[in-house]
Amino acid sequence: STTGIAFLGSFKHPPNYEGVNWFLTNIFPFLDSSLNIDFNIYGSSMSDSLKEEFNQSRTYPIGFVENIEDVYLNNRLFVAPLLSGAGIKGKVLSALAYGIPTILTPVAAEGIGLRDETDCLIADKPEDWIKSINQLYNNKELWAQLSRNSVEFIKKNYSFDVGREQMLKIFEAVDLFKTHSGAIL
Repeated sequence: STTGIAFLGSFKHPPNYEGVNWFLTNIFPFLDSSLNIDFNIYGSSMSDSLKEEFNQSRTYPIGFVENIEDVYLNNRLFVAPLLSGAGIKGKVLSALAYGIPTILTPVAAEGIGLRDETDCLIADKPEDWIKSINQLYNNKELWAQLSRNSVEFIKKNYSFDVGREQMLKIFEAVDLFKTHSGAIL
């Protein structure tokens, strides 16, 4: 549903379970019930016992999703409530590229270069999460602004052309390639 909040991640990776469990315990039950929000949990390796554990009121443990677009196009918000884990999160970059407004913990946002309240919302404590979700549901302008900015952020920072430029700079820095002479050394 377009009122849904989406999470995506492999449940072989313990930080994904930890994050969803924290979200279900500390945030989801305290959201404004008049908003009728569904929490759709996508991800591979979701065991039957996990599906049972995650299956609460308005919570849908979907598990593996054949078409990744379904996650980003059929939900209103994307969340990455990660409390641990390192590295650039592919699921976050994908959500940004699809223009679905994203709420992240500082851990989920690290290493990506995102600007809070410009490209996404970064929330730490449960009350910040609740405020951010309510804000994005009630403020259409903020929703649209984050959607536009996130797509622009990906184009500017993670596109193929940007990658090619960065590789050229690296090659130049180590004297493997000279753009001014066109000669590869």
